[in-house]
Amino acid sequence: MEKKPIRIRTDSVNKENTGKQQGVIVDPQAFVQNKVTQRARKVKSVNEPMLYEIWHDKHYCDRYQHGDENGRRDGIDPDTVHGLLQDAIPYLMLFSASHAGFRFLNHDGNLDETVKTVLQKPTPAGMLNVVIWSHMIDPTFFEITIKTAMVVEDFRMDFGQYAVEINDKEVILKKMKERRTLQFVLTFPNML
Repeated sequence: MEKKPIRIRTDSVNKENTGKQQGVIVDPQAFVQNKVTQRARKVKSVNEPMLYEIWHDKHYCDRYQHGDENGRRDGIDPDTVHGLLQDAIPYLMLFSASHAGFRFLNHDGNLDETVKTVLQKPTPAGMLNVVIWSHMIDPTFFEITIKTAMVVEDFRMDFGQYAVEINDKEVILKKMKERRTLQFVLTFPNML
């Protein structure tokens, strides 16, 4: 008895094959399961551009170039800091969409309450901590200013402030709570 072919989405099949693979027929008109319904047809993919400018606050420039009372700060060079920021952008968006209390973007309507977010990444020398201020100019354009950066294990965060830690296995959203304790709010696997 011959099995009936299974209908699948066209983007689920290897580009090299001809549309037939082990009894599978590619049918772009098929209604298939997606994340919200059992029967849907994919009709379009849209890649919306997003632009962000990276700015360096004078405080960050001074700390990178001259250090502080403890001397030069190693591990906070612009390439390292920018790399962490670029890795963090998709997760900042993800956490903003999935946790009601978290936002990282400032806009003209909330200038009296500036949101600063800490980006963190473990390094051989210690935890890299980068404080950013992000401001939305329009829905597809942001300015992200690097306020400061330092490699320390005991970085002081403000009450209510959020941090996004990116390590090899996962990305963790943390919030500074009372009595200087960090609450782990949300975790996603690191997909980058």
